[in-house]
Amino acid sequence: MEQEYNANVTKVVLENSFAVLTLWPQCTPVKYPDHRYHDQHHLHQHQHAPPSSPRFSFVSKSNTGLGIFDASTVEFRGKVRNKAWKATMAQALNVQVVETDLGKGEGALVAGLADFRPKALTLTAELPEVGQVFVDFALSNSGPALIVRLRCPSIVCSEDLRLDEFVLFDGDGEVSEGPRRDGKSFIRLCWDYIARRVRGGGPRRVFVNGWNAWSFSGAIQQGERPSTPGLPGIFCAAFHHGAGPAEFDRSNNKELYSEMFALLSDKSRGTGLLLGFLTQHEQFGAFSFDERFVEVGAHCRCDGQLLKPGTFLQSDWCMLELQPILPEEPLAAFMARSAQVNAAMLPQQHGIDACVVDTTRVPVGWCSWYHFYEAISEDNLLANLGMMAKLQPQLPLELFQIDDGYQQAWGDWLALDSLKFPTKSMRDLVMAVRAQGLRPGLWLAPVAVDKHSRVAAEHPEWIIRRQGGLSDGWASNSANCGKWFYGLDVTVPEVQTFIRETLTTVSHGDWSFDYLKLDFLYAAALKGVRQDPTLNTAQVLQLALRLIREAVGPSTYVLGCGSPLGATIGWVNANRVSADAGPAWLPTFPLPDCKWNLPCGRNMVRNTINRLPMHGIWWVNDPDCMLLRESTQFTPSEVVGIATVKALSGGSFLVSDDLESVSRSRMRIAQAMLPVTGRAAVALDMLEREMPEVLRLHMEKRGEEQEGSSAGRLDGLPFPHHREQQSPWVLIGLCNWGDSKKEVTYPWKALLRPLLSGATGSSSSSSSSNDGVVGGAMGPLTLHVLEFWTSEYFRVRLDLNATPDAVMSASALSTIGGGVLPHSARLYAVRIDERGEHAACSSQEQQQLLQLPPMYLGSDVHFTCGWELRCLDWGELLSKRKEEKGTRVIVRVTLDAGKQVDGGLHHIWLDLPGSEDTTVLEGAPEGSEKVQGSVQGSPHGLHLPHMPRVRSHTEEPLSIYSITSLGHIRTVWKIRFPEGNAQTVTWTLSYVVRKRAK
Repeated sequence: MEQEYNANVTKVVLENSFAVLTLWPQCTPVKYPDHRYHDQHHLHQHQHAPPSSPRFSFVSKSNTGLGIFDASTVEFRGKVRNKAWKATMAQALNVQVVETDLGKGEGALVAGLADFRPKALTLTAELPEVGQVFVDFALSNSGPALIVRLRCPSIVCSEDLRLDEFVLFDGDGEVSEGPRRDGKSFIRLCWDYIARRVRGGGPRRVFVNGWNAWSFSGAIQQGERPSTPGLPGIFCAAFHHGAGPAEFDRSNNKELYSEMFALLSDKSRGTGLLLGFLTQHEQFGAFSFDERFVEVGAHCRCDGQLLKPGTFLQSDWCMLELQPILPEEPLAAFMARSAQVNAAMLPQQHGIDACVVDTTRVPVGWCSWYHFYEAISEDNLLANLGMMAKLQPQLPLELFQIDDGYQQAWGDWLALDSLKFPTKSMRDLVMAVRAQGLRPGLWLAPVAVDKHSRVAAEHPEWIIRRQGGLSDGWASNSANCGKWFYGLDVTVPEVQTFIRETLTTVSHGDWSFDYLKLDFLYAAALKGVRQDPTLNTAQVLQLALRLIREAVGPSTYVLGCGSPLGATIGWVNANRVSADAGPAWLPTFPLPDCKWNLPCGRNMVRNTINRLPMHGIWWVNDPDCMLLRESTQFTPSEVVGIATVKALSGGSFLVSDDLESVSRSRMRIAQAMLPVTGRAAVALDMLEREMPEVLRLHMEKRGEEQEGSSAGRLDGLPFPHHREQQSPWVLIGLCNWGDSKKEVTYPWKALLRPLLSGATGSSSSSSSSNDGVVGGAMGPLTLHVLEFWTSEYFRVRLDLNATPDAVMSASALSTIGGGVLPHSARLYAVRIDERGEHAACSSQEQQQLLQLPPMYLGSDVHFTCGWELRCLDWGELLSKRKEEKGTRVIVRVTLDAGKQVDGGLHHIWLDLPGSEDTTVLEGAPEGSEKVQGSVQGSPHGLHLPHMPRVRSHTEEPLSIYSITSLGHIRTVWKIRFPEGNAQTVTWTLSYVVRKRAK
């Protein structure tokens, strides 16, 4: 720690090899040597200003123009004796900075923060009505990251203090200084400058997160107006209020709010500043930005929390991460850190272990809601149960979820509606589901009640009430215009008993559901008057979540829904991350532009994509249900677009249709998505637009793919063989969320990055090498590209040394029309061929060719084009047929589709060494064919919109990449499945590579 003095100003510095933290405990600094690019920084406009509140800066060492500058610390707002009250650090006495050991004592770091230095800096001061205030700062030893926390050991207010909120810090976030990395010319820079002056835009953008699953999440570009709910506040505020704009004075020019975390970045320089509260246990936290995306504040909402003398007050840890080079997944480190901290704090604070995130058992099943809504009955439930069991071999759904409508009223959960269930009890239904080998699931909202329910009538004192003015005594507004309901006050002991008994009966008692979807959990955090006013809404929600988990136990799978996202980390196994699916792409008239809570495909898709980083880290993502029936307003291409996003999300997959009403073609879309991978794609353009359009999922062989020795014998075949292990590949989703067909492109280098970093240039069973990535040198690449939905195959020759900016083009990789249809997507499986280029002319060259293995390119039975492969064996057999004059190779391919498939409708694609005129394939079912460079795919009953066959065109096709003919190098075969229905399919094929005629 270093101290410097300048004009009676103490400067305290804490630094490591990554970043520098500077604290000015007495007043604003008159010099700013840490900020070399900010000679015109606004601090220099106030060099003669009188001493003010303590300030700090946090700056990257590798880029001194990146960080938080001139940040003021704590400001409290609330009421004392019903009069507005505010306390700032400008009023503080005895301000000083001390070195603190955060490795022990009441301020000790939790396990998830082990890499932060125990030796930290603490700013101490005394404030009126508050008393002693501590602000802790600690630097990470593993990167340019800082954590900040407020502690008030004992409030000293003379009278009861109602705290509305406090600002942890407020300063300038800088990401736009330093060298540019976008490579723009001087003329283009001048044009961008003029455009910014005219439109008010700029290179900055902020990725914002909404409070609830239904709240807006996405990137906002500088100059754009932030999206706001389409409904008036009375109909939606409770869904989204968090610590957002309705809670703060808008006169401070804050224009944009992000709940729990935010990412400020500069697209021209490739830098980023991530801000995030690691937990939401003490308060709901949010970050505010002014209209220029420069000023940033960290806010903690307390909702009129009563602070009595002696009360202990603290904030959640807030992390600031500097990103001198913006990573491909800029939120990943924060997500992992937050998960670790929550997992460590739950047993420490509540004595309950956090839920283990298991992506190997992602829920797949059926839900009653989006077809029957509240009109469920024992008849339609049993009918769909029977249909689900009948379809089980072809559509392996495991979960049968009964949604809203079974109960007499919300709150009266254990009383079934006798008109809908005249002969069956819930226990009967559970037993019927289990008798079919399926898992029963149940929806309920344990902290919400209908105003006409028996619970509300008999226990009005259980309801959260509004406070203040003429409305005092009214129930708090839940904002659900579809159903006005009440929130239960979980600080009431009798309410706790009621919730515990209800959930115990549902999960372990007579009903015995081991899967629960718990909805509208935000109702526990409604603003209002509670029996215990010393708890704020965030603390009340933690109490409710603890009650729930204690009642259902660790063995019950809990899907959270309608809950503030950050508050549920560790408490639930899965969590909704999107708006409701709805039956149409846009919300219904008159609010088609509402991007928040209104159910529709667009809002569901946007939030699902933007929250992909949460999957597998915080919980299993739930992107809501898939609607397949033709009676919705979704077009066929929109269904394909939604299915692509859901498949690449790796999250839960539930169908919500009357199964008897789903056509065979639509059912095949669901079949293609099963089994789920449990792996989430990366949205490569997440910061470039509100709805990302480029998704990449790095795939590796499935765990069930059979390992094998490099040499052995095929059953019944008396010669050595090789078992070819499937190399990694990538799935690329090119999406178009606009309202008209358009081209979608993205650089190949970014799309292929996971493969290029791991490519070795040799096959596991071959000694030959290719021109791939060897020793860091990248040569020409041969790519195999298979579009899943249309079954189109392309072979691409790509030289990233000659054309490093080459882009993948949806128009070029299509034979059925340029561009991607509106609200739809294309799904490509891309493999790098590591076997090299060979032509078999001489006997020696032919022998080298035969040492190259066959290559599996994919199928149309599973969207991954590879997870279905169990094994691929091949071996050489010298032919005894004189007429062949060549070498015979036996190939055995075994697939496990994970469900029964109709063999007459599906194909696999194999790449076999040898040219078209020298290779003869035998043993393939009738209908198999050679692929001539690219073949217009058959939709196989998916009934995609018909488009005329047109010539694909790009601006400069040869400079982008070349789609080559198969020529003399190898032959790709499209091989049909054998007739009949089967889950496991095996082909034993043989091909002869003949010598070329001279």
